[in-house]
Amino acid sequence: MKNFNLNSTENDQTIKDLSYKEVVIIGNGPSGITLSYFLAGNWPYWKPEEISQHPDELLRARLNFADENVSLMEHNLHELAQGLEGRTTNPVSLLFDNLQHPGADFGMKLPCMLKFKHHKDKEIDHVVLGKGKAGGSWHRMDKNLRTLSLSTWMSLPNLNFDDWLAMRNVNDADSCQCNQNNCKRDEKANENAHLNSSSHNLNNLTTAAKNRKKNCIHESTISEEVKTRALVHDVAEYYADYVHLMKLDKFFRNDTVVVSIRQIKENEKCKFSTNDARWVVHGYDRANKKPFSIACNKVVMANGGSDIPNRLGVKGESKSVSWLKYELPLLESAIECEKLNAVKISNVKPILIVGAGLSAADAIVACRNAGLKVIHVYRGMAAGFMGLPEAYFPEYNLVYRMMRNPREKYDLYQAIPESTLKEIKTVNGCHYVTVQKSNNEELTFEVSYCAILIGSRPNLSLISNLPKDSNSLNNDNNSHNNILSKLDNRMTNVNDNNNNTEINTDNFAVRSLRRLKIFCDKCRHLNICFGNRNRNLLNSFIEDNNNVQKNCPQQKYCECDYLSAVVEHKQQCKVDDSGHGIGEDPKKSVDCKNNPIAVNKFSNELLNVPGIFAMGPLVKDNFIRFIPGGSLTIASFIFNERATLAK
Repeated sequence: MKNFNLNSTENDQTIKDLSYKEVVIIGNGPSGITLSYFLAGNWPYWKPEEISQHPDELLRARLNFADENVSLMEHNLHELAQGLEGRTTNPVSLLFDNLQHPGADFGMKLPCMLKFKHHKDKEIDHVVLGKGKAGGSWHRMDKNLRTLSLSTWMSLPNLNFDDWLAMRNVNDADSCQCNQNNCKRDEKANENAHLNSSSHNLNNLTTAAKNRKKNCIHESTISEEVKTRALVHDVAEYYADYVHLMKLDKFFRNDTVVVSIRQIKENEKCKFSTNDARWVVHGYDRANKKPFSIACNKVVMANGGSDIPNRLGVKGESKSVSWLKYELPLLESAIECEKLNAVKISNVKPILIVGAGLSAADAIVACRNAGLKVIHVYRGMAAGFMGLPEAYFPEYNLVYRMMRNPREKYDLYQAIPESTLKEIKTVNGCHYVTVQKSNNEELTFEVSYCAILIGSRPNLSLISNLPKDSNSLNNDNNSHNNILSKLDNRMTNVNDNNNNTEINTDNFAVRSLRRLKIFCDKCRHLNICFGNRNRNLLNSFIEDNNNVQKNCPQQKYCECDYLSAVVEHKQQCKVDDSGHGIGEDPKKSVDCKNNPIAVNKFSNELLNVPGIFAMGPLVKDNFIRFIPGGSLTIASFIFNERATLAK
């Protein structure tokens, strides 16, 4: 692949040909779509008449006290999001979710308490880059699978998924009826000569509608509880249609691949048409392989956390082994080939599946439905199965029961618990896998395919080679904190009056310490930026920052414990493709579940790389319902930063 990185030999003409965007968003999935919606000038406001019904009394009180005529984009999100709890550690994500899906975690079905207004003058110039259609990885998933979340939780701002689905089904029914009527008129006019062609046209025009009708017949046997989960195919279509309905097409550049990001040096800025450019993003169009370069002020990584499948690293494991599969869609394609080529499906060798998560469960269900025997190898029971009600998730509960009772016999299923692979090899065209059990006993199986479904990780190679100059990082962080302090009136009041600094600072420190204690009690809901923004102020009152942890009555490990470690290793850790150096624990690789990228919680800007932002699964917003909050975080910060600098 051609390397598009800028270097010292690049001529001035190449630089002048660069296009400029204020923001470049890498990833056209739900994260990139929602951020584009906000940057396009669509601002959220809460409905005061609905807020009175909100189940959270403290949030209701804060919103009633605040000005409902001011958008969330301009409000102090730090204050509004205080004390909220939920399935993410990002406070603004919790705030937005509490307004879009109020009481969702308690099973309450309250209406959305947000409305949106378009402000053309607030639009921020940006571009969204993605490898495929708008919707990202949703288009690569098995179309027949259902989401874990309820269908309404798949909604993006200002367009409820269930409402869109109902509207689409009505349109499909009307289109199908119209096509049938047209076909009847054609058949009557061309009774003999064009009969075959008319029937062919009808089939082409109504293929999608017929497929959906077939799905409807199949769904008639599914319980109402299961139907509350959306089909992956519908979700992917919804995201693609959302971009069109919200008139965001002009911001999207699909079917592109980003290969590198380069930071612009100070002595190079004079070569650009604007001094605001800080980064150059390089990539190419997939269709014609034509390269492109875009200069920008900010880069947002919204590329999700499933780019690179995890591997076991056992003997014989290699990318060149064609019968090894690391993704469910690839395994399903292989299953279809076996069904087509096999004289008798029962003669096909079993498929060995490694993993104890939901992806492995999906693979087991797919293989058994196809009549193929499964050998399931796993080390322990996955926590992902816990808490899934059987009425809503019957397929996962069945797999869970089979895993939990490996000694019982099940059709087309053999469980080998507390085991792992030892060797993979091909002998005389036959595929063999050696499994080692916990007692060191080894078993060798001849298989048709081996699916290793043990999770995935994000591709962070784009930022692995960015320069880490300590001076520039410190300067950027200082300016970043200055902007945040200007937006925080309390901090401004402390610094404005030198005569009253001691009194005001004391009050502020007491409030900050109390806030830290509250978050320690909650454990894992402390926001890193609290300590990062107020560290210097609190240090004058706290000789040892570890006292905060010692005073924690729960005596549990909180994010506040390693906050200082993040700062300490900030300049020491080198970022690699796995994300070492930019995670909340900088010594470990980035993991969307256990070690997300360390960001300022009220800007989503990387602590180690100012000017680069992350959102979605990269910052542990692993549910679609929390992604709009991350988009609001970034959009609000960008707008307020621009407004502050303009003064």
